[in-house]
Formats: sequence, C-alpha cells, structure tokens
Amino acid sequence: MLDARQSHILSLLRRQGPLSRQQLHQAMKLRPNTVGQLVDGLIRAGLLCEGPPQPDGPGRPRVPLEIDPQRRQVVGLALQPGRVGLATFNLHGLRVGATRSSAAKPATIIDTAASLLRSVHLEPVVAIGVSSTGLVDERTHQLLLSSTTARVEPVSLQPLFDIAGSCPLILENDLQALAVQWLLTHEAEANDDILLISIRDGAVGAAVLVNGRPIRGCVTGGNELGHTRLPVQTPTCYCGHTGCLERICSSEFLHMQHNGDSNITLADAIERYRGDDGDLQQVIHLLGIGIGNAITLLRPRRVVLASEFNRCTAYTNALLEAIRRHMLSTLVERVRIDLWDRQSVEFADAAAWLALASIYNRLGADRV
Repeated sequence: MLDARQSHILSLLRRQGPLSRQQLHQAMKLRPNTVGQLVDGLIRAGLLCEGPPQPDGPGRPRVPLEIDPQRRQVVGLALQPGRVGLATFNLHGLRVGATRSSAAKPATIIDTAASLLRSVHLEPVVAIGVSSTGLVDERTHQLLLSSTTARVEPVSLQPLFDIAGSCPLILENDLQALAVQWLLTHEAEANDDILLISIRDGAVGAAVLVNGRPIRGCVTGGNELGHTRLPVQTPTCYCGHTGCLERICSSEFLHMQHNGDSNITLADAIERYRGDDGDLQQVIHLLGIGIGNAITLLRPRRVVLASEFNRCTAYTNALLEAIRRHMLSTLVERVRIDLWDRQSVEFADAAAWLALASIYNRLGADRV
C-alpha cells in the first residue's frame, strides 16, 4: 500500500493533469529531493510515467508526470444476490475489457467469487476491491448479514483474501463502494455532508459521506436504511423480519396488493406511472416516510438518490414530494436533493472504484 505522500501525488495528478517534479514540489511544500524520491518510487511501481519534455523558458525542459494508464490495473469484485460480477479498470478509471459475471446460488456465492478472482492475472493488479450487500466486517473477513448468502450467521470471505495473497484487498459494503465511486467521479461536489441512497427493486441502502469520506458505523455497511421497519405487512426479509423498507420497495410487495394475481414488476409499474396507480402510490408514500425520517435524523446538507428509476419523471416527482412531506419542515429548503441515474453502472464497477480510492487515499473512513 502507498504512504500518504505518494497517494497525495497521485491525487494531484488525477485532479490537475500532468505536473512536473518542480510543480509537485511547489504544491506539496516538500523538498525537491523528497519529491524526486517519491516520484521515482511511483514510476518503478508502474503507477506513474513521464511524458515528452516540454520547453518551459530558459534551462532544462519541463518533464510532465502523469498516471500511467497501461502498466497497472485494479479489479472490482461484487457479490450481489444471485450473481457475482468482476470488472478490471486502469488507473484512470476506465474499464479494461468487458465486465464478467456468473450466476450463483446463496450457498455457492463465495466459491463462485473465488473462481472468478482466480481467473485474473494478478501481476499488473495493484489493488482489489470486493463489495457485498449487507453488513461486512473487514477485520474478520466475514459477511455478517447479507442477502447474497440469505443467512444471518457470519460467512467467511477468507478464500478471496487467500487468492489475493500480497495484493491489497479492500472489503466494503456495496453502498460504501457506490459512495466512493460517487466521491471520485464528483470530486468538485464532494465537500458537503451527503446522504447517498440507492433504490432498486428489493434493495434499498444508504451511505453517509462527511468531508469527502464515507462513514462506516460500527461495521462496514452500518447505514442500513433498507432495514428500517414500518408497520406494514410485506414478504419476509432475509434479515428475518417483515416491514423492511427494501421489501416494501419490491415487485413482491406490489404482487401482495393484488393477492398474487399480478405479474407486473416494480420497474414496469414505475415506467407506466402517471399518478393514478394506488399500489405504487403506497410504495412511494412509504419510501417517502423512510427517507424523510432518515434525512430528519441525519440532517445532511445534501441527499443523492441513486437509481435507474430516476429516468421516470412522474415517479421521481411523486417520490421527491413524498420525501419532503415527511421531512422536518425546517429542513425542506435547506437540504438539496439530487438525482443520480445509475442505470448503466454495474456494482462490479463500484467495487473497482473502491480499489482506486485506496490508491488515492479516499478510504480513511471514520468509525463510531
């Protein structure tokens, strides 16, 4: 793993583009010899490369340094209910090759993930990001509670660490990974305290970002908004309870409203929604209660709703109205709510950004 000064150099080059050693010396307030040693180490490690010399007035031409897009890579491995995805990125955050995925039953999800990771040539890989739904303990390398395994007892992820060997493996909850991706792709907007909420069919989760870093809680994934329970009869959640917000936001809950007679999915209902669907209106109303209460409790300056459903204007407007209706009234004008349409983003991509964040020193998450 890199030390803080090396990560600082990489972050400066990522944000500002190619810089010379002299420019890095001026920006970092370090001695030129120290900057030279740090840069030389990063070049040898395959993280930096030198561009062609550029004339810069009298004297020797300036040699720009930039993040090397060729020699090193990161890998993202995402464990999701029913499937495992794997993506490879270069250090500029660009995907290398196609994302691979394999279907997996809850009992075989770890073996499937291990098989995918084992197929990767690790020599050029500088870090591996692994994400999973639910509660993740990166200290003991366990899933404590996850929809991927459908079990409430801990499940070991040690096989993945064994395959990684000396290559750093960064383990986080999938919403923490998503939050890191948002931070690195919205760098100029990341200074506010932010509540990031992901809404999918049967999956609602959140991450809290403070001063450009995710807040984990007592274990990674401490912000389990989806398991906020409301006094509503729903299908039983994998956590063993009914009334969980992510069971409310599901196709199964819609089917219950029709006594199981309807085959319509939540995505279909949202796409067709024009304000006159009472069953979907109930889902929106209950989502508004859960999210509005979370905003009232946390009082973030900004909320980011990440969902493929954001492209459906009628639904989005109704949800925003429901959220604001259930927030503390004095916060309505103070809290900014933004939409992030993630319909083309894979969770394996977010896991790869997790690995990138470790390089750029954006994972100093606090604990409470």
